[in-house]
Amino acid sequence: MSDKAWKVWERQVAKDHGGVRTGPRGFGLPDAVVPVIAPECKYMRKLALRADHMDQARENATRVGKEPVLFLKEAGHGGRKVVVLDYELWLRFWPHIKEAFSLGS
Repeated sequence: MSDKAWKVWERQVAKDHGGVRTGPRGFGLPDAVVPVIAPECKYMRKLALRADHMDQARENATRVGKEPVLFLKEAGHGGRKVVVLDYELWLRFWPHIKEAFSLGS
């Protein structure tokens, strides 16, 4: 029997960020153990941003002392993938993104 699509999504996010999926270790943990961030992964029929998903990401991240990042994937082959993070975190990442793309000031 193959894995559920949401488990596959969690594994992909973990692998893409150099970590591992946490699996069913109990309530209140991020979906993967990776450096710097605490991923919360959501797989859904129709892509939608829900406040409770980001709230869950924040709560779980706080428990492990990392930054909350929400990874959304729309069902189906070629479903859209979206990353959501707090604006303040984006501002902290922005200088590094500019540097990575050699954009300067």
